[in-house]
Amino acid sequence: MASPTGGESICHKSVFDNTCLKVQLPAYFVPQHDLALLCALSEYPNTEIAKAATTAFAHHLWYLCEILIAFAFFDDDVTTQEKCLMVVALQEVKG
Repeated sequence: MASPTGGESICHKSVFDNTCLKVQLPAYFVPQHDLALLCALSEYPNTEIAKAATTAFAHHLWYLCEILIAFAFFDDDVTTQEKCLMVVALQEVKG
């Protein structure tokens, strides 16, 4: 994608605007928010930049574990349908 000046278009502003606005979210919003950012980064038009950005961001996902994922049940951005699918998936897990 080319910019009006002939160079490559830099659309990082649209990727990070939503992220920067939600920095002060409660802890139970973070996993869903980070997943959305990871998806946005992976869809960046320049594949080389997208790969570097997703790789770098993936190093910061160490905190995700089964216990923290349960916070998604309190996230208003997760639909009721998604929450029902989560319950079904949890019931299928053995152990």
